Amino acid sequence: MENEYDDSLTRTKDDEKLIEKEVLFLPWVGKNYSYGIGYNKEGILFYGDENHKGKKILALGEYNHWSTNEETCGHDGECFNGCKGLDKCSQITRHAVCDHLNINVSRKKWMNAYTKFERSLIGSETTWDDSSKIWDHIMLYNYLQVPFSHARMNPKNEDYKEFKEQFFYVLKIFKPDYIIACGHRLYNFLPDSCWSEGDKLKIDGETIKNGSYKLENNNEFKMYAVLNPSAGYSWDHWNKVIKSIIK
Repeated sequence: MENEYDDSLTRTKDDEKLIEKEVLFLPWVGKNYSYGIGYNKEGILFYGDENHKGKKILALGEYNHWSTNEETCGHDGECFNGCKGLDKCSQITRHAVCDHLNINVSRKKWMNAYTKFERSLIGSETTWDDSSKIWDHIMLYNYLQVPFSHARMNPKNEDYKEFKEQFFYVLKIFKPDYIIACGHRLYNFLPDSCWSEGDKLKIDGETIKNGSYKLENNNEFKMYAVLNPSAGYSWDHWNKVIKSIIK
């Protein structure tokens, strides 16, 4: 995959709608996201296609982070407050996935979370081909629409409240069958409105926090919480959990 980014080539009609709703960091949406993924009777991952569709999966992250440097517009922390770098910053989530999938880009520590998450879907170590297929069939959106200058920062409660409408709009546009919330802190601070707590669920000794959002027209979006893949995430354990969830 080329390590070249051209906003004019990646911008879609859906992107324009999201930007109008002040979604700063546009989601990564795999080219085959609409076909989804699934598991056969033997628990083997399959990639959906026109003849055999799976389930649409939204991997929900917490936030994007960077330090003020040449890779951004240089207005760290000032987005939507006079920042003129919207076109460049809007693609950062997509750039991150593209870098992770680019064999010519040197491996960085933050990429480990992407690797562990994809392994928890397939249930094994992944090849470059596996990685591309997985990310081609899922989407990634980071809930908090403000930049954080360092990893492992603790957002404030107010930060989560501010971006409820953007999150709901993403659900409305892309209609995922399952949302996998990557981190219990993220799950705990997501909006309460339109939310119903799920039944108590225990899989492979793990109590799985879950519930669903029911928005307009009775569209229901099931959500399950996993450990944050950036720390202490056992992909083989969470593979058992995810396989049990996605039906």
